[in-house]
Amino acid sequence: MGFAILLVVGALVLSGFALHRLFVSNLETNARADLDAALSRLVALIDPEQAEPRVTGPLPDPRYETPLGGRYWQVEAVDGSGVARSRSLWDQQFHTTDGADGQSLQPLSDGHEAIVFTRTVEIGAHRFRVTVGEDYDDIRLAGVRYGWDIAKLFALLAMVIIGAAWVQLRLGLMPPDRLRRSVDDVRKGKITRLTGSFP
Repeated sequence: MGFAILLVVGALVLSGFALHRLFVSNLETNARADLDAALSRLVALIDPEQAEPRVTGPLPDPRYETPLGGRYWQVEAVDGSGVARSRSLWDQQFHTTDGADGQSLQPLSDGHEAIVFTRTVEIGAHRFRVTVGEDYDDIRLAGVRYGWDIAKLFALLAMVIIGAAWVQLRLGLMPPDRLRRSVDDVRKGKITRLTGSFP
């Protein structure tokens, strides 16, 4: 019984970790898709006539215009001639380097982290390193809440499974216990023969 309990608990714990990892991975995939779409819109707004990065219009999400609003963008000239960034980045700048295209985590001045997506693009005669990002804390907090929900659900499930196994074990042992007691009674002369039905 003890080994069976360990197996049940172990299986539920492993399942919980797997479900949590899949949930967070799906959130990151969705965030990456959103960032990729935002990056494409941002590239379309870059002025192709200017060597120094300049964006001709705002992105539709108002969080880009709010200091530390949760959504960020940055356009950096590869030749080092300048950097343009969203108001949400305030007085900070994402650290990017050649060959750093793709997804990464970047620290923010408020102690949080941003999941960022970077792509180097060529517009006219100029090359720019374009970065968009959003707060990673939202994904992390959603993962924590989901993990607690899974833990509570699986704890309840473990109690139900273990309780059902204990009841089944007790019911399964009742006929042999009754038979053993009846045999003892025959040996002690309390009864002359076995009565009742036994398996």
